[in-house]
Amino acid sequence: MTANLKTITQTAELFGVTRATIRNRVKRFGEFLSITATRKNGKRFNHDDIRVLHLIHDMKNTGMREPEILLELPEAIERDKRLADVEILDNDIPQDTPQEPQEQPQSIQTVDLMQDVMRLLEQQENTFQQVISSKDEMIQELKADKEKLQNQLDDARRPWWRKLFGG
Repeated sequence: MTANLKTITQTAELFGVTRATIRNRVKRFGEFLSITATRKNGKRFNHDDIRVLHLIHDMKNTGMREPEILLELPEAIERDKRLADVEILDNDIPQDTPQEPQEQPQSIQTVDLMQDVMRLLEQQENTFQQVISSKDEMIQELKADKEKLQNQLDDARRPWWRKLFGG
């Protein structure tokens, strides 16, 4: 059982980050990790912990901040579990033998899971579009603020006598 667990060093190498980064992520997102990953000494990461850390790593790489990740992570974990279930179902279906009628319910279940995955992906896409839209709005507001500040700075740099006599 312990052969499947990874140390903090192995996990850091897996993601190409430092051990401190993994420690910080465990500290910030520990509620989504196993007990072995969150204990004070000798942290060990199981397969599910690695998957969660991978989701966090991907979200960080897309520019998401911690509060956004905390909001999105539960849904992302659920989506990831559903995808894993689909992979398991796909692996259970023999590829070289024709499917018999008794396997049809499993195929229907796979299709239903795939439809759920598609809906979740569409929801995530909409969420990302909203985040992008809000970031664009923030950029526009920052540009407007920058312009106001630049005007104030230009006004502050004008000599007092020009302000007094105009010009």
